[in-house]
Amino acid sequence: MKQVSRRRRRSIIPALVLWVICSCSDSNQERIEQPPFANLPVVHQFPAWSFGGDSLYYVDRGVTRINPGGGYSTDPDSSGLWIVSRNGPGARMVWRWDQFFTYAISPDGIAISMAIARNLYVGTFVSGRLNAATFDRLTSIGGVANPSWAPSVDWIAFDSNYNDPRGAQAVWKIQTDGMGLVDLSVHGLGEWLEPSWDPTSTKLVYVRYVDDTPASEIFTMSADGTNSTRLTRNDVMDISPEYSPNGAQICYESYGKGGFKVWIMNADGSGQRILARGMMPTWSRDGSEIAFVAQTSDVKTNGTIWVARADGSGSYQVTRSRLHN
Repeated sequence: MKQVSRRRRRSIIPALVLWVICSCSDSNQERIEQPPFANLPVVHQFPAWSFGGDSLYYVDRGVTRINPGGGYSTDPDSSGLWIVSRNGPGARMVWRWDQFFTYAISPDGIAISMAIARNLYVGTFVSGRLNAATFDRLTSIGGVANPSWAPSVDWIAFDSNYNDPRGAQAVWKIQTDGMGLVDLSVHGLGEWLEPSWDPTSTKLVYVRYVDDTPASEIFTMSADGTNSTRLTRNDVMDISPEYSPNGAQICYESYGKGGFKVWIMNADGSGQRILARGMMPTWSRDGSEIAFVAQTSDVKTNGTIWVARADGSGSYQVTRSRLHN
């Protein structure tokens, strides 16, 4: 296909699945310590900025109401990839898909890489919508999630449990034409997942489960898998890392007894500070703002997309929940 430019538990399931667990129906609820409002469903997930920065993509899970007996109801026709103006109005569906998926928008906004049905696909936007006829499958290995498109165009990084003797997730990369599949992880050292490229396409920040902590930590490594460096050291789950556009900082999500929080730190791990209560942070194209999924005790705002300045000020709600009290 034509190439385009960008966008423990010791046997733990990948961290991305935790997001689903924390917002799923009671029948599938993970038995972990959560704040009182954690049973409110996450209605929107995985925000991503458009090429021009005037809009935000996100996954709408189609949640329509919380059931009196527990759990919640969904509308499959509302589930899929949506886009909305950064100021809130005009939300519209880009692609209907009522199953779990992760994705990354190309830097020029023309294409998208999607982890669907356990493999990696690349598709092209046609008149502002995704056209399934343009999808090309890049992998046939299964277990694929969390794609990240290198700014250099050539590579997409992702995680998969392919070829791991313990079935653990590992970080891989593949060329955007489907050639050159490369395993970047060291197997047997815990799960490696959620890779994200730096702006030079020479480094990756990623999540790793290590033996000296019951949770996950943030690491960086070179694009060939060498020079792995640990950035965080604590007893909570640190996940969803992403480099700022200039490579100087990293935003990430941390989950502990106080719930989900968005953090920012310098690229060397120093200067860690809390930005907001929420999850799944992502930098704006100019690095001045961060979009995230808010965690609140209000059914109207919990699990919706918000934007805040990189210093934590000026936060505002972008998407609206279908739920009501």
